[in-house]
Amino acid sequence: MRGENMHARVLTINNSVLLFLLLACLMLLSPFRATAATCLWVSSYAPGYEWNDGIGKGIHSVLDGRCEISEFHMDTKRNKSHDFARKQALKAKTLISQLKPDVVIASDDNASKFLVAPHFKNLEIPFVVCGINWSVKEYGYPYSNVTGVVEIFPVNPLVRSVKEILSIGAGHGLLLVPDTRTAHKNFTHLKRHFSHSDFQLDALFANTFDEWKQGFLEGQSYDFMVLLNNSGIEGWNDAAARNHVITHGKQLSISFNRWMLPYSMVVFTKIPEEQGEWAGNMALAILEGSDPSQIPMTSNQRWNEYINTGLLKRSGIRLPRELQERAIREKP
Repeated sequence: MRGENMHARVLTINNSVLLFLLLACLMLLSPFRATAATCLWVSSYAPGYEWNDGIGKGIHSVLDGRCEISEFHMDTKRNKSHDFARKQALKAKTLISQLKPDVVIASDDNASKFLVAPHFKNLEIPFVVCGINWSVKEYGYPYSNVTGVVEIFPVNPLVRSVKEILSIGAGHGLLLVPDTRTAHKNFTHLKRHFSHSDFQLDALFANTFDEWKQGFLEGQSYDFMVLLNNSGIEGWNDAAARNHVITHGKQLSISFNRWMLPYSMVVFTKIPEEQGEWAGNMALAILEGSDPSQIPMTSNQRWNEYINTGLLKRSGIRLPRELQERAIREKP
């Protein structure tokens, strides 16, 4: 098993290196830019949301000093209606017309759904998209003017760990998430991936904190719970949530997001900075003269593993030695 994992990671790293080499070659072969470049980052969410902030950190780490970066945040995580998203997309479209940026980075699904796909498909202005959950199929990417990065959850390694932890070959889990468009999309893909490993996955979509707490109680009758996200849950309270989990959490709880570690026992995290770094490097290649159609779309290649030692100890759940040794231990 470990040899297979190492082989898979080597292949993944090699693919990552090859794309970075391609981006470097494209930049070297492209004509020199004499004037200062302008970049616009349109995010689906808002500052203060950890995923959004991580993407921004990655973008700035690559592009600061290379172009002047403006930002527009659609804030569609807290404001869930399609009407709001469409109005924000029109504001972003107006800003693009005014700024005339050399490249636009559009992060997460709503920026693609409400801005890029309906207003900029195959037009002249280049876009780099990132944080697109699971697949770009619904948007028809790539376009002639669009490349980017797909966001993939490390489902297979986490499922293998769940089987080891619980010593089961099949099981039944509950996904507890906010009632958002992205959450429904994630459930569709997670359900399919878990079923490939003989795990049935149900979902409970919570709008309020009280609904989330009740869902957590219901989850104790399952083999495990997936606590994917808490952003967008009305009335969320960090301290009350921790107390609720400490008091009632007996079954294995897992997540794919770092900020859910205070409420989850095992977390295999995507790294938002990686999405921003990929997007930044693709944007940089475009600024140096490369055509988006020359840059293949890719997906994230890395993840981190965390364990919440406090919750694990209270539940009495014991982890395999290999996971204990390689995971980052925290007691939030």
